[in-house]
Amino acid sequence: MLLGGYYLHDMQVPVVVWIYLIAICIVGFGGIIIRCFYLILMDDRLIIKNRFCPFWCNKFYYSDIEKIYIEQPGVLGVCYIQVITRKNRKHNWKYILDFVSPKDYTELVPILKEKGVNVKTKNLTYLL
Repeated sequence: MLLGGYYLHDMQVPVVVWIYLIAICIVGFGGIIIRCFYLILMDDRLIIKNRFCPFWCNKFYYSDIEKIYIEQPGVLGVCYIQVITRKNRKHNWKYILDFVSPKDYTELVPILKEKGVNVKTKNLTYLL
């Protein structure tokens, strides 16, 4: 079998191992980056921002938000938030909130409800 112009059995094993290690690291770091979101509550909008990629942020005005789902899948899972807006109901990301402390949910949900947002929670009964 040819691989890059060389027969596979002629290739040195350490090169193949390095290629696999680099691929695993890239996938692993990508998985870490996807998990690292946190919330910023402003007077008129909600900002969901990534910790490692600050350009990856979404701003939602409270007046545009139809519903917010905050869910923790399982007991040991990390909470995620899904914001459904009136303008874009079909394409809603689920942001994993790895940088929000579980203790903060007792304050977060009432603050969002004060702003007039419909908040649905699932599996957060022990946090609230």
